[in-house]
Amino acid sequence: MAKRGWNQELKARLAPHLVASWLTLVGHTGRDIWLGQEVIDELRRQGKPWIYCFWHCNVTQASWELRNQGVAGLVSASADGDLADKVIRLLGNGTIRGSSSKGGVKALLEMIRWVKSGKLAVITPDGPRGPARKMQSGAITLAAKSGAPLVPFHMVSSRQWVAEKAWDRHLIPKLFSTRVVSLGQPIYVPSLIDGAAFKAIQAQAEEAMNANVERAQAHLDQLK
Repeated sequence: MAKRGWNQELKARLAPHLVASWLTLVGHTGRDIWLGQEVIDELRRQGKPWIYCFWHCNVTQASWELRNQGVAGLVSASADGDLADKVIRLLGNGTIRGSSSKGGVKALLEMIRWVKSGKLAVITPDGPRGPARKMQSGAITLAAKSGAPLVPFHMVSSRQWVAEKAWDRHLIPKLFSTRVVSLGQPIYVPSLIDGAAFKAIQAQAEEAMNANVERAQAHLDQLK
């Protein structure tokens, strides 16, 4: 029993370094094509923070693409979240821990304070359990309370594994791939919003997110 516990501890310590090293290797052996770079260039010129908003399937790939930006990501307080937390930190960003099932309200309040201080953030509005590509309320609340826009982000690679059995059909990049990263137009949410108006913006944001997914895939298809 003690030996098994030691092995598990060793794996827990090594796994984040292996994942971060793999992503770094993949990143350096491929090339990126960015669509919509002008979106964040303009926000940066105005001195405004923003919230990268992408579906859960992009978590692994985005960890590399958004490296070393001082971004804070909302990561679930689970075993899977522990791995993501360590990988994200190894790649030069930070996390705020919590989810809809554990510590969610406290984590969201911390995220709001983080963004209001002028820093960048990341949120996966269909995480941590899905349903996939369905906008939950947390991202809309974060944008409304912080005053920062959601910026749709999606990345797709010419060479990637797709976890077909995972609820989010997670995308894992391969070596020597061309990666298309698409940024959608900023989504601003009024500070005072509730009821039907909240639901309407939630639906519009979901539609914009999925349109951005299609845009990235269409551009990649054109390269083939």
